[in-house]
Amino acid sequence: MTRNGRGRVLATALLGAAGMVFGDNAAAVYVRHDVNVTAFNDLAASPQFQAAGFFSTGCSGVLIGASTVLTAAHCATSKKTSFGLGAERGGATTYEVAGMERHPLYTTGAAGYQYDLAVATLMAPIEEVMPATISPVNLIGREVTMVGYGGQGTGLGTPLGGAADRLAATNTIDTTAYNLWAADFDSPAGNKSLIGRRTPTAYEGQLAGGDSGSPLFWSNFLVGIGAYTFCQGSGCTSSSVYGSASLWVRLDIAANRQFIDQALARAASATAAASPVPLPPAGWLLGTALVGIPLLRRGGRAAAVGR
Repeated sequence: MTRNGRGRVLATALLGAAGMVFGDNAAAVYVRHDVNVTAFNDLAASPQFQAAGFFSTGCSGVLIGASTVLTAAHCATSKKTSFGLGAERGGATTYEVAGMERHPLYTTGAAGYQYDLAVATLMAPIEEVMPATISPVNLIGREVTMVGYGGQGTGLGTPLGGAADRLAATNTIDTTAYNLWAADFDSPAGNKSLIGRRTPTAYEGQLAGGDSGSPLFWSNFLVGIGAYTFCQGSGCTSSSVYGSASLWVRLDIAANRQFIDQALARAASATAAASPVPLPPAGWLLGTALVGIPLLRRGGRAAAVGR
């Protein structure tokens, strides 16, 4: 079956699949069992992925403005939380979150999956890390990189030793489902593949619990937000092993771009309003004061004459 044909099968199956299991709230990335974990650690340490972070209450996120973090709507919470940056949770620099706002079109039903976005506003701006740059790219057939935090494993379902808390892996976007980007976790042997190409990327991986809200990159650009994982069939017990698949919220959808742009605009306005007005040069202040002395005196005399 062709890639497009298998993609249509997936989309049709997802719309009514009783055997589908969603892994909503995100642990981190599951990766190939036959590649040394150092390769995935090194990928996550790449400079262009340093805007990826995590929330203390769970889920991942990505810095898109000095004080704005993009994540998944189903991760939004009213509980006190903070956003952390760094390769390890322990010792990471954390920033207190002032509040979170969900996409107005998000619902928990299938129609709302494509709008599963939220923004978190930080109490103070982050100046040490460059925010991610968003690009509305058609990703089908393109190799992408996912970055997330949490517990890890391999495509065989075995533990992954030696991994940093922040882990990255790659995959190829095969199709769309629920108007989300979709990619499956291909096994190295090519015998477990749900959709699209059967050959895995060099650093193939899959989202897992804890990766909700995690960034998806194409080249240096942010192109998606991790939302769901799934597997299919009666033997479906884990949505993070070979043969399962990941779904990301698309950032090329107009309503999603509008939601993000409005959030960034509000943050910019708030920053401008909170910024102190620059003081004029000291010499100008002195000159104004000196000029003001005779004016005050003349004003005093005029008042006296008026009486």
